[in-house]
Amino acid sequence: MIMVSRLIGAMVLLTAAVRAAGWRDEFDGPKLNPRWTFDVPVPGPSLKLGARPGWLRLVVPQTAQGFNHWTGIQRAPFLRTTAPKGDWDLSARINLVEWKPESNLHLALVVGTSDERVLAWGPFLSRALYPDHPKPALWVEPTGQGAYIQTDVLPENVEVRISKRVDTYRFLYRKHGEKRWTEAGSFYGPDFTPRFVGLMGKSFAANPAGALDVDYLELKPYRSAPAPAPLEARLRVDIEAPAVRLPEYQRGAFIEMLGSCVFQGIWDERLTNRKFTGAAGPDGVVWQWEVQGRVRSCAPDRRLFFAEPQSQRIELDDGAGGVVQSGLVLEPGRMYRARIAARVKGAVQRLQVTLQVGKKAIAHEFTVPNDDWHSYTCEIECPAGTDPARFSIGATGPGTLWIGAASLMPADNVGGFRRDLLDVIRLAPPSMIRWPGGNMVSGYQWRDGVGDPDRRPMRWDRAWNAWVYNDMGTDEFIEYCRFIGAEPCICVNAGEGTAEQAAQWVEYCNGGPETPMGRLRAANGHRAPYNVRYWDVGNEIWGPWQLGHVGPEVYGLRAVEFARAMRRASPDIVLVGCGVFRDDFDRWNRRMLPICGQFMDLLSVHNYVEYDIRRCTAATWEKVVGAPVRIESALRETFRIARTAAGKTLPLAFDEWNAIPHMHGCRGGQGLPEAVYAAGMFHALQRCGENVPIANYALLVNPIGAVRTTSLQVIQTPVFLTFRLFAAHTGPWRIPVRIQSPNLGKTPVFDASATLSADRATLNLTAINRHPSRSLRVRWNVPGVRPGSALKWSVISGPEPWARNTAENPRNVRMRTFSGTWSDFASASLPPAAVIGASVRLK
Repeated sequence: MIMVSRLIGAMVLLTAAVRAAGWRDEFDGPKLNPRWTFDVPVPGPSLKLGARPGWLRLVVPQTAQGFNHWTGIQRAPFLRTTAPKGDWDLSARINLVEWKPESNLHLALVVGTSDERVLAWGPFLSRALYPDHPKPALWVEPTGQGAYIQTDVLPENVEVRISKRVDTYRFLYRKHGEKRWTEAGSFYGPDFTPRFVGLMGKSFAANPAGALDVDYLELKPYRSAPAPAPLEARLRVDIEAPAVRLPEYQRGAFIEMLGSCVFQGIWDERLTNRKFTGAAGPDGVVWQWEVQGRVRSCAPDRRLFFAEPQSQRIELDDGAGGVVQSGLVLEPGRMYRARIAARVKGAVQRLQVTLQVGKKAIAHEFTVPNDDWHSYTCEIECPAGTDPARFSIGATGPGTLWIGAASLMPADNVGGFRRDLLDVIRLAPPSMIRWPGGNMVSGYQWRDGVGDPDRRPMRWDRAWNAWVYNDMGTDEFIEYCRFIGAEPCICVNAGEGTAEQAAQWVEYCNGGPETPMGRLRAANGHRAPYNVRYWDVGNEIWGPWQLGHVGPEVYGLRAVEFARAMRRASPDIVLVGCGVFRDDFDRWNRRMLPICGQFMDLLSVHNYVEYDIRRCTAATWEKVVGAPVRIESALRETFRIARTAAGKTLPLAFDEWNAIPHMHGCRGGQGLPEAVYAAGMFHALQRCGENVPIANYALLVNPIGAVRTTSLQVIQTPVFLTFRLFAAHTGPWRIPVRIQSPNLGKTPVFDASATLSADRATLNLTAINRHPSRSLRVRWNVPGVRPGSALKWSVISGPEPWARNTAENPRNVRMRTFSGTWSDFASASLPPAAVIGASVRLK
């Protein structure tokens, strides 16, 4: 038996902060309090007491170089004292008394982890950088993130405050004499451990003298009020009601060749520009590579290449030379598989591949014939050391070396996929994966992604302005889906592509080996058809940003042409047309579906909830966690519109959805707000049932993904933990629940869903407490469950509502699993900002 008091403590996961000792300095005396240290790295800046009675003046003199703190040489002066532990408010009354229109300065209240990394909140001016801001105003700058928060508040007789609450720092101001503080914004820093607080006098570039007067500096420990009584909600499970089968593909995912979702994410390649594409620098070498050793000249060769459109040609002197890629983050002691496509001319006889860390290098040599292109493969152990690795390809001249492609992957990759990431995804595998786009698909040519990966061309993606490596093409995508047990869904290019190209892609996937495209697939090593059922006819063609964008009537005609051609290649495929929410984009659905609705099996809709991570306010919180309520209503309305416009039942494929914190300063990506949002979306989708049988979270991996990676880490965001919780505590049969809940604004605080296992012997409950700071006591009415019934339950929560998992703190938000009785579970309160799942056997 687990004691209820112990259970509550484990579920809440909130620890009492060490209380800080407070202080206040009025600067009325002739000397500074001994707590203060004035650090002046270079002569010039000064402090003055009494320049204005009862005020401290921080002076930064005129200089041509400035007094900066993050340019590699520390010059900024700091007046500081040790930052206490726990939560606190740091406040000051300030007045900027000296500045000129051409000033470049930031004289600020500051919290720092080091001289180089600080949060600065105070008067800022730089017309050189920000010509639209001609007067000084209160700005926030975390080191390296200029103009992070901008206000128009003049620094004249104002009070400023930095409030620390766990890992969130809020920046507030008020006119002196006012009672109410106004929040300018916030910064979330789970890896920002404050070591000092005080003032900073920063200037940069050519800067006239500046001076800031400070009336007081005060640090007050924050002592939270006693926790209020839990909110109360009620839930009744209608256990005797008919159960409804849930759709199979409502917890799918979307992957796109965007950012590091595929390249250096799902796909385990560690080299950038591995096919030597793009313009050359002054040394004649393409981007990401550098000349090394005795080289006469280098240039891209567009006549002799291995993969379109070019290779890297290196003219060697009498000695060893080649190219090198630096800055690789590899794991010491791990084996890596290198693969090189090269050819030589002249006296060159040996090709050398080297992996180097610091002064330690491990090399492998190949004998190279002097005739044509050849591929060379070896395994190299990464040397020990803390420096970034260098990977070089070279030969000994005189002669000419051409490099057509290079690859470096961990030797234990799984078919080219990152093994540790694959292991994590398998903890909660998406039921469907949609690929390859997304916006990029409207310019994508699928033939670029089949055949020998080293010969596939790199292409410039005009949608995202990035290179597409084409290493993960159709065959690899199908293999990835099979690795994790997901249904593939392919989106064809209906933007700049043609119906014939789409039909050929369908035939490549589904045609027998006797068909032209099936024969190509077989030649690429895959004789048996893939039998891909689900096909999207384009992506967001309704959007003016989309390559090949057209109006609804033109798309309707285009979709009919695509549908006829694609079904000739494979009659039984399921086609998904491009749709929008409700009547958005000038009544797109109502104008397009009368033309093509009879040819479509589903209608695609997308929705993203976007917010500014710098505005961690109550309104922002409700916007994010309450979005599923509004989205559920919109999905139902869209379904009704589609049914009317198409003249038949046309279910929805909600194949892109996410809540996105804008990344200016957002470390860790999707966090606890997005986890609560995702849980709400799963509930909404369950209630929509067969009207929305497909839903794909966008994206599965990086850069707004459920899972994030670094070169050496795989980080489960709170959203992926939510996927895991629902995988563990959701059955295939939904039964109705009745809920009574208090509101957070207009949003119910409590939401829940009930499902049965396949044999209907286990009841699964998933629930959400949307309130960011109050626990929730639920009165559970669940017929068929005894107080002593054994159950397991899981809780996702964190130390604060805005918490996120980062590389530095990957378990900041956790999913914890408990075992006990129904009585234990039902008598405990749900913690704030939490997602809960429970499974109990019925009598």
